[in-house]
Amino acid sequence: MPVNDGKVPDPGRDEIAAIFYAFQKSEIENAQKGAIIISSEHLNKNRIRCISFEEVSSELEALNSLVDVVVELDPDIVTGWEVQQGSWGYVNSRAAIYGSLLVFILLSQRSTKPGYEFLDLISRAPARRAVNDNNDQWGSRHTSTIKVIGRHVLNAWRIMRSEQSLASYTLENVVFHVLRRR
Repeated sequence: MPVNDGKVPDPGRDEIAAIFYAFQKSEIENAQKGAIIISSEHLNKNRIRCISFEEVSSELEALNSLVDVVVELDPDIVTGWEVQQGSWGYVNSRAAIYGSLLVFILLSQRSTKPGYEFLDLISRAPARRAVNDNNDQWGSRHTSTIKVIGRHVLNAWRIMRSEQSLASYTLENVVFHVLRRR
């Protein structure tokens, strides 16, 4: 019996089915929204109307497409809900399963240095390896432990926790209380 009773996805065994993203350059421009969806017998393309999407055949291809999207859009800020274990952290954990295969495919035109990770691939500069990186207790409690060199990482969960006084900070509960929608 799984520890999480099957309610929370486990990046060690649960593959990504779809990746959704939105990009907004300024308040004037409309947000660019999209999705990268892995082909499945359960996918009904006719039900996806409001968003442009790219259909890919595998999770590895979806990860490669996500790196391409981030590099192409080149955002200054990346955000997600609970970025350590959900959103970016989950994607990073899934990419780690593919290890050097992901790196080889994406960096085949560039120099392949050992130690690259998914977060290094979406960074704007090469990663700096600090000796005491694992010892940053204050940073792990107050900031994002997801580091993307050259980009700011905002954890929407932490922002909501400081802005709203709620009993539960699940995504669903925050959306209900802030947006008044289910």
